[in-house]
Amino acid sequence: SPAQLGNALLNDANGNQWKLITNGTIDPLQLGAVISKTIDSSSPMQSAVNAMLSLDTGALKLPDGDVLINSAIGGAVGNLKRYTVHGTPSSRLIVGGASGGLIFTSGFRTSPMNFLSMSIVSAIQNAGTAIQYVCPEGGNQADRIFTAQDIFIGAETFAGTDQGFNKGIVAEGLFRPYLRNILVTSGSASTHKMEVGISVDGTFKSQILDSYVLGSADVGISDVGLNGEGGYIDSNTVNGADIGYNRIRSANEPELWFINNHCNCKTAGANIDGAKYINLVNNLMYVTDSSAATYYDFKLKNIEGGKISGNDYRQPFNPSRKHIYLDGSGSHMQDIETNDKGLYATAIEYIEITAGCENITVNLPTHISSSDNIAYSNPALYSGAVSSFNDKIRINRGSSGITSVISAGSITAYGDYVNVD
Repeated sequence: SPAQLGNALLNDANGNQWKLITNGTIDPLQLGAVISKTIDSSSPMQSAVNAMLSLDTGALKLPDGDVLINSAIGGAVGNLKRYTVHGTPSSRLIVGGASGGLIFTSGFRTSPMNFLSMSIVSAIQNAGTAIQYVCPEGGNQADRIFTAQDIFIGAETFAGTDQGFNKGIVAEGLFRPYLRNILVTSGSASTHKMEVGISVDGTFKSQILDSYVLGSADVGISDVGLNGEGGYIDSNTVNGADIGYNRIRSANEPELWFINNHCNCKTAGANIDGAKYINLVNNLMYVTDSSAATYYDFKLKNIEGGKISGNDYRQPFNPSRKHIYLDGSGSHMQDIETNDKGLYATAIEYIEITAGCENITVNLPTHISSSDNIAYSNPALYSGAVSSFNDKIRINRGSSGITSVISAGSITAYGDYVNVD
């Protein structure tokens, strides 16, 4: 097979140099890649990547069938370049080394990349990152777009070992990355744990839709950075991670939508620290570890306003579970209204409002009878020093049937700070 010399030049066995002529789509099979689970195609696959990167606009077509790479393939994306890596439903890239799968970076913020229709599986434990595209954080150039769609990331068992990636998809420093129909699994949960399933750290206005992170992981979906302009996290499932969705931003920017998601996690469903306005709507919240020291369905800090509405909280029982936790210790936690749908699980608190929160309205959800009792017959709705509240806390019982809405003492002891209907 030809050897790569750089800039898409190829060297044959007789020492002749050739330049690959394409219509913009590079086929690795033309450069020596083979359909095999045991023959390493790292070199010809990298040759194909280099040929793509030599173009201003190009595509790499993954072959139908299994292709093994024992070294990561990828490279640096130049300024104002546009590339696509795509396969078919039968394309499967097998990663046999610790350096990862498709690894791309760019020193610019103006070069879109797309990853479409493929499977990437690891043949070893701790196989690095499956797919990566990282740009410098900051700015909001519209050309800095990333798309990942119709992708499976998981483990391949042919090597007979417990396999898994450290990270699934890493799309960082981008403007409006769009990820849809992504399935990331971590291999055997008993012996392998991912760091993160999907990372959009340092991005602006991320859209993650219809995706599934399954198995043991530190974080299912990570959204951390210096700043970030909202995001749309819609119709995803995270099952088995410590934290389902983890957003920590030092600067608060407009709307974050977290809607129609399903979280079944070990320490928190959604941990959100830093958002100008939140919409936490119509989510289905479980807990997968009934023995966790403390579990939060929604743990919130540094929020300037928002709604928590229409969410369902399901079993199992966790004696240290808190459905909503409002942390007022940051620069602000204000203008939050809850109007949830139903409570099917028992927990120590529906909502905990800590000192420093302002202008919080709690509309108690209708309580659903279980087979043995009514959930929340005597819930704790408030904790913390009332004297440090800066505005009123309104608790509306509605038709919930709850008579004891504050467990810390009599209602009159709170004066003007707390108002109960």
